[in-house]
Formats: sequence, C-alpha cells, structure tokens
Amino acid sequence: MLLTVLTLLACTGDDPTEPETLWEGRYPGECSDGADNDGDGAYDCDDGDCDASPDCAPDTVVDTGDTGGTADTADPDDTAAQAAAARQAFLDAAWEALLIRVSDEVDEEWVPGIAVAVVVDGEIRNADAVGVSQYGGGMAATADTIFRWNSVSKMHTATAVMLQVEAGTMDLDAPITDHVP
Repeated sequence: MLLTVLTLLACTGDDPTEPETLWEGRYPGECSDGADNDGDGAYDCDDGDCDASPDCAPDTVVDTGDTGGTADTADPDDTAAQAAAARQAFLDAAWEALLIRVSDEVDEEWVPGIAVAVVVDGEIRNADAVGVSQYGGGMAATADTIFRWNSVSKMHTATAVMLQVEAGTMDLDAPITDHVP
C-alpha cells in the first residue's frame, strides 16, 4: 500500500527533479550511500529526512544506563528485551513520522484522504489513514476505507508491463496485437 501512497503523490504534477520535491531516502539505500542525494548539505543519517530509515536505526545493543557500558557496548544488565523495546520505539517513531509526512502531503496536494500500510513478510505491521473518505468532507478515512484507483492504475499497469519486459516475456517494440489480439 505504501507504493500506492507514493504513486498518488507522484500524480500531483510535481516535477521530481525540482529541489523541493527531493529528499534524502526517497529511494532505497539513499540513507547509507555516502551521498547528499537531495543537495541540502546533510548526508545519510545526518539528514533529518533519514530519521525513519532502517539504515539509521540504533544498534541492537542498548545501554540502559544502569551499571556500565556505553551506547555501543553492552553490560550485564543490557538484555535482548531492552534492545528489542528500543528498536520497537524507534519503529513506532518512524511510523508516526511517516504519517505526519503523508498528512502534510495530503494537505498540500488537496488529496481528500489516503490509507497507508507497511507490510513486512506478508504481515501488516502498521496501518492507518489520514484525511476524509471523499471530496467535500464525509467520514474520516480509516485503514479500511475503500478508495477508487482512478488514474493510479496506469502506474501499476506500466510497472507490470516493465516487469514482463525485464523477464523477457514482452517486447516493447512488438505490436500490441501480439499481446492483446
């Protein structure tokens, strides 16, 4: 569903090469590639745009501040459960940051509402929505709100076609009647 969010925002007419539409971490690996991808002078995890990136997540070793150790080394009281709790807190904060960003885009682009979900290994980890279910008001959007695809389906069709081209089962130069009689 996250792909749908990004696709809807891409349909607003923004030029993706303009500086105000660029951000560090827009594409996978940008928060760990050693480059200033958005040209703002901040690199990778030092750029606030990467705050929610897994590449910038804290290490799994967490010092609880109890009997010793540092942020990078464990002491006897630092447990896996504490590290897991710290990791979950980071992921929760990243989810909240994503919802704020999506909400800002909804407001700026006059989108009535949108549902967002993160799926990991086929399991829904987070799901929520911002805005309303239809133009002009209506009920608040929820993760279960059914939205029409409208023009967004063109992006998904193009992606499916290009996957077939990459797999060698389609030729972009062949007549369309070879695929759709």
